[in-house]
Amino acid sequence: MRKQKTIKIDDLEITVKELRIKDIKRIIGQGDDLLGGDLGQMEELLPIVTDLPLSAIDDMSPSELKIIWEVFREVNEVFLELVAKTEIVEVLKSSILKDLTALFADSLDQVTPTHGNMDTLSS
Repeated sequence: MRKQKTIKIDDLEITVKELRIKDIKRIIGQGDDLLGGDLGQMEELLPIVTDLPLSAIDDMSPSELKIIWEVFREVNEVFLELVAKTEIVEVLKSSILKDLTALFADSLDQVTPTHGNMDTLSS
């Protein structure tokens, strides 16, 4: 039986799923193409491991994403043990770091004024 675990973060219920063999083949087969770190590719990867909509990530904190990652590690323990024995572990680490950095940077762009534009609304 495929493992899964449902967690609750604020009002959001998130089910984290164990990867299937076809998912693992897809991840390994596409390597950098799927794990390359841009948000378009993350949109492909996210539905494989969770039912969390990509749009919900914008409203999450890094500590909440860490909770999801910890549950992913728990549910996919066997897969991650196998990955640790291969070079793909470095690709996964790099991809996750790149994705989280991009998400964090995107969230900062939304609240930081652009260079040279310090205009604000005045009363």
